[in-house]
Amino acid sequence: MQQILEGLKVLDLTCYLPGPFCTQLLADYGAKVIKIEPPASGDPMREVGGVSDYFARLNRGKKSLTLNLKSSQGKEIFKKLVRNIDILVEGFRPEVMNKLNLGYNDLLEINPDLIYCAITGYGQSGSYKMRAGHDLNYLSLAGILAITGPEDGPPVIPGVQIADIGGGLLALFAIMAAIYYREKTGKGQYIDISMLDGLLSWLPLVVADYFSGCKVNPGKSSLNGKLACYNVYKSKDNKYMSLAALEPKFWQEFCTTVGNNKLIPRQYELNQKELKKELKEIFAQKTRQEWESIFAVKDACCEPVLEFGENFSFKPLRERQMVFASVSEGKEMHHLGLPIKFSSVAPAKPETSSPKLGEHNKKILTELGFDQTRINNLRDEGVI
Repeated sequence: MQQILEGLKVLDLTCYLPGPFCTQLLADYGAKVIKIEPPASGDPMREVGGVSDYFARLNRGKKSLTLNLKSSQGKEIFKKLVRNIDILVEGFRPEVMNKLNLGYNDLLEINPDLIYCAITGYGQSGSYKMRAGHDLNYLSLAGILAITGPEDGPPVIPGVQIADIGGGLLALFAIMAAIYYREKTGKGQYIDISMLDGLLSWLPLVVADYFSGCKVNPGKSSLNGKLACYNVYKSKDNKYMSLAALEPKFWQEFCTTVGNNKLIPRQYELNQKELKKELKEIFAQKTRQEWESIFAVKDACCEPVLEFGENFSFKPLRERQMVFASVSEGKEMHHLGLPIKFSSVAPAKPETSSPKLGEHNKKILTELGFDQTRINNLRDEGVI
C-alpha cells in the first residue's frame, strides 16, 4: 500500500515556521520534498536561539539542496528541478522571485502543470503587501489579540504561533484543492496565501456576535469568558480545571456531580459574575487530581488544564500515536505524530531525521545529470 501523497514532488523554498510546517505535512504523508537553502547559512531556523532542534521538528524527511538562486548557474539548476516537480512553496516577500526571473510566469513556461504556492503575511496585493510582520502583528491586526485575555486586562499573547501554523494549514488545503483542480482540467495554479486573511477567516462566531450588537471584548462573549459554564477555575492546589458545559445536559450533569442542583436553572442568568464566584468557591475545595478523578466518569465537559509536558503523557494522545520517539546519532528525539488518519492507504510513517545543510546535493544533482567534476566546481564557486 502506498502512502496517500506518494509520487508528489515538492520544492520547498520556505524557512522559519509557516512554509516548513506545510511542507512537513506533505513529506509526512509521502511526498518527496526538496528543501532549497542558501549555501552558507541555510534555513535560519537551524540555529534560532542556538537550538537546531527547532529545525528538526519542522523538516523531518526532507532532502536539502543548497543553491545560490542569485547566480546564473543556480538559476539553471533550479529550472531543471522545476521541470519535474508538482508543487513549489515559497515564503519570500512579493516580487522577490520575479526579480530573480523565477516567478510563477517564468516557471510556467518550463512546467505548465506547476502548482505554485506563495505564503506571506499580507498577501500579494494591497498596500501592506511589502510590509514586514510576525505572528503577533497578524494576531493584532486581525482583532484576535484584542479579545484574548481576562476581562478588563491587557491582551494576552497566545502560547503558540496561531497565524504561522494557520497559514501553513491554509496553504496545505489550497495545494490539495489545486491538485484536485489540475486532475480535472490539466491546469496548474498560482496560490496567494495571506496569514492575516487566514486569521480573519477563523472568526465566524465572533463576527456573528459583533454584527448582532454583542460586545466582543475579552470576557464579554459567550466563548471567551463571559459565561460561568464556559470558563477556567483554580483548584485547591493552585492548578486549574476547564469547564465547557455549554449545553444544558452537560451543565446539569456538572451541577449534580458537585452536589448543587440549585445551580441548574442559573446557567444563563444575567449576573454571571456572581455565578462565577460560586463556581470558584466550589473548585477551590478540591485538588485538580481529585476533580479529575470525579469527572473521569462524568459526561460534563470538565477536564484538567494539563501543564505543558503532562500533555505528552495524556493517554488519549498516546493511544492516537500523537507522540513518539526516535534515536538518531545516539540522541533520542521526541516527535509529534500525524493528526490525520486514513483508512485505505498505508499508515504514514514519517522519516524522523532532518537533513544536514546540503546533505543531498550530490544525489539530487547527479539525478539531474551533473557529474562529480561539475558538482565540485559548483561547490567551489559557491553555487551550492
